Amino acid sequence: MSSAGTARVVNIGGVMQIKDDEPFSDDYFTRTRNFPTMVLGVDGALTGTYTWVEKAGGEIRVEVLVTATLNPATGVVAIEHDTKLFEGTSETTSDLDGRGRGSVQVPRGEQKVLGYTVNNTDEGGDYASVTLTCTNSRLR
Repeated sequence: MSSAGTARVVNIGGVMQIKDDEPFSDDYFTRTRNFPTMVLGVDGALTGTYTWVEKAGGEIRVEVLVTATLNPATGVVAIEHDTKLFEGTSETTSDLDGRGRGSVQVPRGEQKVLGYTVNNTDEGGDYASVTLTCTNSRLR
């Protein structure tokens, strides 16, 4: 169990722009989300996860799995994402057309921004651009 002195509060906010590529005119959708606050380092909880799902244009779904892991020795929080772009005949399609993974290290008392784009690598044109703003604060 970590003491209250090493416990960290992780706040993550996101902005996602989805492009639905269409033959006659493209559609753009912007979504924002503030994730539930994660408290890490209390009662042995060193990892927290959150899944963000957005749908657009009747045929695109984007799933972002975010994992935050505390290193109790340093207070650094590693933020990892696994983002999947599905595109098909409905927003419930299982046709995975793009995937991206990445991470950022957020030192104690700092904020980091993780920005990336996942493209439709099967048909092209569609994409999801995601910006995650991650803050690592002391538990008060």
